[in-house]
Amino acid sequence: MAQSIREQLMVQALQKSIVSDVTVSGDDIQAYYNAHKADYKNDDGTIKPLSDVSTSIHDTLLNKAKGDRWNKWFKDVKSAADIKVLF
Repeated sequence: MAQSIREQLMVQALQKSIVSDVTVSGDDIQAYYNAHKADYKNDDGTIKPLSDVSTSIHDTLLNKAKGDRWNKWFKDVKSAADIKVLF
């Protein structure tokens, strides 16, 4: 169990280092908001202003960008690896 926890911590540290420089720009947030305004309606049908939802959009875009970076890195490493399955 201690080995498993140590491996998880190592993977988390690696993942953190791989995605540490991922950022989201104000232009990215604005573009996402413009494309998804219908998702940000108040109960009365009016659209919430960007200032009310920009943090949420930032977090959504950042999580997606980090996931995309990690998945690309993992795919690249996996395709470059010489993996042999021995039974």
